[in-house]
Amino acid sequence: MKRTVEMISPSIILLLLVSLPALALGAELNVEKLKYPKLNEIVMPEVQEITLPNGMTVMLVEDHELPLVKMKALIRAGTVYEPTGMAGLTEMFGEAWRTGGTASWTGDEIDEILESIGATIEGGIGEGSATLSANTMTESFDQVLDIFREILMTPVFSEDKVDLARTRLSSIVSRRNDEPMSILMREYRKLIYGPASPYARQYEYEGLNKLAREDMLEFHGRYFHPNAVILGVWGDFKTSDMKKKLEQSFAEWNSADIDYPEVAEVDLTLRPSVNYAEKKDIEQCFVLTGHLCMRLDDPDYPEFYVMSEILGGGWTSRIFKKVRTELGLAYGAGGGLMSRYDYPGPFYTFCSTKFASTHQAISAMLDEVKRIRETEVTDAELALAKESYLNSFAFNFDSVGKILSRLMTYRYHGYPPDFLQKTRAAIENVTKQDVLRVARERLHPDKLVILAVGDAERFDKPLSSFGAVTTLDISIPEPGEAVPEPTEASAEKGDEIMQKALAAMGGAERVLSLNSISSVLTASMSTPAGDMTIDMTLVLVYPDRFRLDMQTPMGAVVQTLDGDSGWMSTPQGVMALQGSQAAELKKMVRFELFSVLKAFVRGEAEIQYLGDTQLDGHDVFELLVSLGDDASSRMFVDKKDYTIVGNSRRANTMEGPAEITEILSDFRDVEGLKVSFASAQRAGDKEVSSSSISEFKINPEVDLSIFAKPE
Repeated sequence: MKRTVEMISPSIILLLLVSLPALALGAELNVEKLKYPKLNEIVMPEVQEITLPNGMTVMLVEDHELPLVKMKALIRAGTVYEPTGMAGLTEMFGEAWRTGGTASWTGDEIDEILESIGATIEGGIGEGSATLSANTMTESFDQVLDIFREILMTPVFSEDKVDLARTRLSSIVSRRNDEPMSILMREYRKLIYGPASPYARQYEYEGLNKLAREDMLEFHGRYFHPNAVILGVWGDFKTSDMKKKLEQSFAEWNSADIDYPEVAEVDLTLRPSVNYAEKKDIEQCFVLTGHLCMRLDDPDYPEFYVMSEILGGGWTSRIFKKVRTELGLAYGAGGGLMSRYDYPGPFYTFCSTKFASTHQAISAMLDEVKRIRETEVTDAELALAKESYLNSFAFNFDSVGKILSRLMTYRYHGYPPDFLQKTRAAIENVTKQDVLRVARERLHPDKLVILAVGDAERFDKPLSSFGAVTTLDISIPEPGEAVPEPTEASAEKGDEIMQKALAAMGGAERVLSLNSISSVLTASMSTPAGDMTIDMTLVLVYPDRFRLDMQTPMGAVVQTLDGDSGWMSTPQGVMALQGSQAAELKKMVRFELFSVLKAFVRGEAEIQYLGDTQLDGHDVFELLVSLGDDASSRMFVDKKDYTIVGNSRRANTMEGPAEITEILSDFRDVEGLKVSFASAQRAGDKEVSSSSISEFKINPEVDLSIFAKPE
């Protein structure tokens, strides 16, 4: 389950979507002249709060407008309570909690029941709390409550759903460097909170593979007790009836003493730094600057909020006007304050700009941060920032569910129930003097953390002009291989077997003379969309150029690698390969059979004998092939004639990371090389594809322009 925390303000996301049409209207609309009517008074629903005998807090609101009842449980159990060394536990818990079933129903049975009555139950877990929500027709409430209660009290986390959750989370790990915004927000949290902080912790393949069903059950048993729950129920019911129903339903769930681990306080010491994460397969640089600031209940929050809105809160803000409108450096630019209920959030500025204007855009943002500390803002700026908040205020009260959910959150974090109303009143009273004071006292342009994601070789000026630069390592660690420690004997035997395999496949001289290959083949594949047969043409120029042309049921698809980068063409257009896609394709080319043999001849591959085993009816030697940089695969050599009949390595599939084993067959002599004309690929124990070659050429003439990305 994704953590429910965002680093970029919704106003910035909206800004990116509406900036162009808004600018188009700018000639006709002067937003500073807009007048807003006085707000209507907010009418709050009556909330009945009770405590059940077992300690559960219940908040009830009757609402008979529609024949619906909704529930939401807020449980004090989140990522902040993950045991040391178990990063990813709560994410996996959240994925398998609802789907993993209960003592009475499997997850699939629950799906069928809920679908038949038009109801929903959803569970999740975030940094500081877990939530379980339900939505049902009034007539089906009792049935849904039974299921809701068991998911809350007695989930079983079935093994198949835990494994499915692990696969999904592993897939997220494999793709986490694909999007620059994902890199930017993830790495920025590490910089301002520290990588070990529960507010920035990151899970990896290795940790996910170690987590088990028993860990989910232990976490549930430790923290899921009624005295740790706030339950909100709203909709079509009588309060007196609902009280009795809930008391009876949860009567057997007993309270417990919960030993919560201490959550370390956020260190508010500001440590300025300049940081860079390399991502060359994009066309813009993405930048965040800022520093840790305050919680929502900080006395200076109203004043700082107004100041941050003037500085970067929308397309009338100073940063947007300067960076986008005046200088034309970015489609989106701005900033804001991301305060939290229970820990300090950051003040930040943000922009995405072409590489050639990176330094200029960062400088422009920093200048605006400094300028707002020098003189008072204008009356118009102050009025617009306050009115934009006040006129969106009513949307906090446009549904009973929103109101009750917010009151539950306030109760959970120890905030007063009228906290939002008090904040509104405080914002109404903010003055220009308040804005200047808080900017000078709480905004620190000399202590900013700066992070840029992009290609530094294409920046207009080096980032080092802002200070010493730290280059961040955003590589994704592969899980450790469970293999014996290499010994002199295993290395010697591995080398001996590989020498015989090299001779069987064509010999060192013939392998080194191989510069390129091409083949025409037909593949049968199992995909999430069903089985399909695809005609393909493959071209490989050693060591790192690859092109695959495919005729699929959806149309022609081309996938290309040209060194470290690549591109793909589909019926929808041409696009650069994401970082993980290019890395996976490069890895595949690197471990292609003849690529490995060439590396072995050149002394660039280390071989270790792992033992004797069987592969698809063959008695084989199993070898570990290491190519440096922690890159390795297993190779299987037939014990009879030393033909290489298979290989295995970890790869990313459409269903997530898996161990892919390729089984080679139908060997034929092609100009002195032993070539497999048929193969089958397995992910674990499941066959995912097979292919047969109809034409194979050695050292064909290749026009290298076929690897270049089309305009």
